[in-house]
Amino acid sequence: MVNNYPVFKPVFHLYINAENSELVSTFETGKPGKRIFVQIHEGYCDSSDDHYPFNIKIKSGTNWLYLTPDNKLTLDVRLRAETEDGHGVYIHYEGYTYPTPAMNAIFDGSGSSMEFGETEFFIQPVIETDAPKEGWVNNKHFVGKGRFVRNEKGVMGAEYYISMVM
Repeated sequence: MVNNYPVFKPVFHLYINAENSELVSTFETGKPGKRIFVQIHEGYCDSSDDHYPFNIKIKSGTNWLYLTPDNKLTLDVRLRAETEDGHGVYIHYEGYTYPTPAMNAIFDGSGSSMEFGETEFFIQPVIETDAPKEGWVNNKHFVGKGRFVRNEKGVMGAEYYISMVM
């Protein structure tokens, strides 16, 4: 019997460091909820498999978050990055999570970590590049599991383990 279900191949780790990031604005929208706009200045990806090289530095980006009245936090993130040899990379992902007490503690600075899988926290990255070595990412389907953390300096970040759908 042939297995027709997708297989998830772990390929890289994505980290977005919120140090020097700015909460640009929050506002009430015409619909219930709150829109939160965050400017991103740095981050990186590290390959977890040598057959799928993807080591990049994130140069800039934005995160449009939307917190609904029923406590669902949606993400709309767009990142500009570069490969180690200077090729451009564009990453866009949408996703969602449901805030937990541990996540809220990270947001307010009183906590430092939450566990992967503590709450639903998933993204679907779309990646584009003209880099020869990293070009395997073009036209691939990815899913990621995420969490928020604070590093040893107390700086907040988002961390994801990304798998390719095969």
